Amino acid sequence: MRRRAGLAALALCAAAGCGTTAVRLRPILREFQAARSPRKDFAHPAWLASSTADELHGRLSRDGRRLLYVSNLKEGLDLWLKDLTTGVPRRLTEHVAVDTQPCWSPDERRIAFVSMRNDVKGDLFLLEGETLTQLTDRTTADAYPAFSSDGAALYFASGPEGQSRIERLALGKGRERTPLSGWGATHPAPSPDGRYLAYTQFDDEGRGRIALQRLADGRIDLLTTADYHAGFPAFSADGKFLYYSRFVQGSPGQPLTTEAIATIFRAPLADLLAAKDAAAATAAALPLTSGSTTAIFAHPSAAGLVFTTQRAGSLDLGLLPLEGMVPALGSARELLALAREQEDPRDQLLGLRYVAGLGGAEAAAARYRSAELLRELEEYEKAAVELDALTAGAEGGELRELARIDRVMIDVQRRRTQERQG
Repeated sequence: MRRRAGLAALALCAAAGCGTTAVRLRPILREFQAARSPRKDFAHPAWLASSTADELHGRLSRDGRRLLYVSNLKEGLDLWLKDLTTGVPRRLTEHVAVDTQPCWSPDERRIAFVSMRNDVKGDLFLLEGETLTQLTDRTTADAYPAFSSDGAALYFASGPEGQSRIERLALGKGRERTPLSGWGATHPAPSPDGRYLAYTQFDDEGRGRIALQRLADGRIDLLTTADYHAGFPAFSADGKFLYYSRFVQGSPGQPLTTEAIATIFRAPLADLLAAKDAAAATAAALPLTSGSTTAIFAHPSAAGLVFTTQRAGSLDLGLLPLEGMVPALGSARELLALAREQEDPRDQLLGLRYVAGLGGAEAAAARYRSAELLRELEEYEKAAVELDALTAGAEGGELRELARIDRVMIDVQRRRTQERQG
């Protein structure tokens, strides 16, 4: 008992930094730290896990020192834990079946995840130390667990194969399951204060949209419009922002494919709650990534924004500042110049969108350049939106007349592209 008390005192002293003999924790390796804004260039990801294997579903611990993720480094998909102060990974599960979609409990002593070891549809499991507990049975396909803010329950997607709804699973005695949503819902994300639940809701046409449910009375609001698919919501640690992925490349209304590119967006929760409809809520969100590569499974933490992307034929885990790729600069002119310097047209478009939101003469120049880039990318509907905004605005100047001419040419370009594509 005396030894335990001594260890506890040492741990408390180390956390508080008391005395002259305080234990100094090893720093996180620089290669695993996100670039911080403001800076004079776009932020590029720090790669937390990047190899010829697939790494996905990254979750950082609160102190940013441990990365929980999934990898097939040893052939099958298993759970791994990487110490970011040393760069050394450790395998947590080892099974021929798939183990995936892990999440920390609020106290970070337990890990919930999905395993197919007893059911190819997927069941929920709980890992606590060396103890593994199966939480659900074979009757349903269960996926995407997320702990409630108090750690007393799990939210997850469940249903017959090919269909799901959001349920709440109490982790106490009896493990009561409570349905919370209608069918077609997945990717649950509870808010840190326990008041809201965000998730992906598929509409009657199979379009994924972000839904926000108030748990006190069940009220549901849609936060994205149906023109582009959206999914994978996540709250910031303080609950002030909602992050999600949206597949906004190409023409609106297109079916979702495995080649589709996702962009991570962020919106203040207060603005989403005040929005009068889905269109206003969609407009409240700003893109954080450019769409030069896909970005899904966003996980915001104090250390930055973890996401999964595809590079060189495999999945990797990147880390960006919570504010995304675009730095906070002193003026719209500086940001416009920096956006124009970007070689990738998608990166340019990202910076130009931020400039357009600032107003003034630089905003008009940003819209016109955006329209040019979008025409080159054959995204004519978006180019038309930029040109229409430019011709309707009061700050377009001589660009307003050029925009009117370009607006007429877009229809010609669109017809030629359609003819070329058959």
